[in-house]
Formats: sequence, structure tokens, C-alpha cells
Amino acid sequence: MAVVRRIFRLVSSGSSLYGVKRSLELDGVPPPGNGIKPRGRFWNLPFLREVVRADVYKPHASNEIAELGAEGLLASEVATALNESLSYGIYWFNRTRTTRKRVSKAGSTGKEYRWQTKTRRNPRDQWVAIPVPDAGIPLDVVEAAREMVRYNSPAPKKGRRFWEIPSGVVRCGGCGNAMLRYSAMAAGHVYSYYKCPRLARDGKDACSPEWLRTNH
Repeated sequence: MAVVRRIFRLVSSGSSLYGVKRSLELDGVPPPGNGIKPRGRFWNLPFLREVVRADVYKPHASNEIAELGAEGLLASEVATALNESLSYGIYWFNRTRTTRKRVSKAGSTGKEYRWQTKTRRNPRDQWVAIPVPDAGIPLDVVEAAREMVRYNSPAPKKGRRFWEIPSGVVRCGGCGNAMLRYSAMAAGHVYSYYKCPRLARDGKDACSPEWLRTNH
């Protein structure tokens, strides 16, 4: 939770998701590994985005809890057992459904088989709300962080704003990879820009014209 609170604090104060990622990496904070095995030293930007968006870290007042019960998303016996003077985070069960099947693909030595996994979002009326203890992150910090993440989100496939360049058009002059769009807030203004994915993943020395000359 100390790391989660740090993420919210940095994002709500104006840091980009990439800035948070690099801050954690430079301080040697390991990314989550589900308690099984280490996942390297690089943090994943989509994961940081999901942390900020997760309702489990947002404090929900008693009236919000009551609304979930009215929607049929929270069991009545659970709702009545909650303390109305406290706030709770919400963990959503059955929000998505993942299916896994084995598919065949033509290979150099014949058919090759691999696992194909698909995840889809279930309708809201199938979700189950599970109240959890308040994470201790103030509501204004959560809302400010979510607003920042909204500007850092990838451009949608449809309905792009008129000033956005379609994905894949802007290419890095060093490695040729498609540039990624980012946004950052400073002095109350939101600034959008493009960055090489190698730089976003591995830091400022990961891509340069020198890399291009020695690898092509």
C-alpha cells in the first residue's frame, strides 16, 4: 500500500505515468510478481493506469454503497453489516470473463498448436461488489489522479480528436518504432506529446541515432 499511495500521490500532483514508472525503477522498487516470481525491474504503464482506475483504492461513502445494493450489485446482508460512518473500497468480482482454447496454426514442420486467451467484459448487472477496508487515500487525490490518467490514456480507435495523429503514422528517427502518445499536466495545462516506446520502457539511453547506425 505504501507503493500504491506513492503512485497516487505522484500522478495527482502532475507526474505522467512514465514519470511514475521511472521514479519507481530508479529507486529500485520491484514491480508486482504475484508473490511467485520476480517480473524484472521495469514497471508496466497499463498496470499503473489500472491501479489509478481501480475502485478498490477509491473511498466510497455509505450512500454510494447503498446505491450498489439498489442496483443488485451488493448483497443486502453485506450492505446492512457495513458501518455507515466509514468509507470502503470496492473490489469487483466477475467483471470480466477469460476463455482459453487450443488453436492450430500452419508452421514450417506442419501444424503447430498454441493456447489462445480472450478476455471480455461482462455486463454490469453480472458484477458483484465486494466492500474492502478503505485504502487510506483521500478522495480528492484519487479523483485528481484519475483525471490525469484520463489524459494519459491511449487514443481511441474511433472518434479521435481533430488534433490527434492516427496511430502508427509518427515514427521514431532512431529505431523506427511507432511513437506512443503521452500527456502531462503543468501549471494547470495539459500538454500532449509523442515518445519512442523504447525510451518509455527502458529510459533515455535506450534509443538514439547511434542505436540506428549500429543495428541497421
